[in-house]
Amino acid sequence: MDAVYTNSSIGVRGDVTIRVDDVIVAEGRNLVVTAGLNQLASALIGADTFSASTWYLELGTGSTAVNASDTALVTPDTATWRVATVAEVSSATTTLETFYPTSVANGSWTELGLFTGATATAGSGTLFARILTSWSKTSSQTATVSWTVTLSTT
Repeated sequence: MDAVYTNSSIGVRGDVTIRVDDVIVAEGRNLVVTAGLNQLASALIGADTFSASTWYLELGTGSTAVNASDTALVTPDTATWRVATVAEVSSATTTLETFYPTSVANGSWTELGLFTGATATAGSGTLFARILTSWSKTSSQTATVSWTVTLSTT
């Protein structure tokens, strides 16, 4: 008997939730950029790997529309470069979280970038996804950014 194959595609989606003092202040869907998709494709054939310790998040103040060809934030704030740790892996979904204490990321933010293959040096690695959003934080507040990456068949 011949095998029956169906055509399917793999979809990659990212959703971002920002909490300031545990209150959701912004949510949205990001764009996984071409460089991020290329890195994911390389990982599928073993040419590249993802490690929880190599994911970083950066905040910025740029307002230029998100584009698949983006390779960095438009106006990054390198002081906000923080490691994103794996908070959960379940059902083809990974949630990465970054915590900003009262002493970091005070101000108003309009763009966020998720980077992989990065080091503690701001701007290193490959931009995986970018989102435009609007939120702010003061020195008396903490913030947590949760970035959920979901793989699915489409």
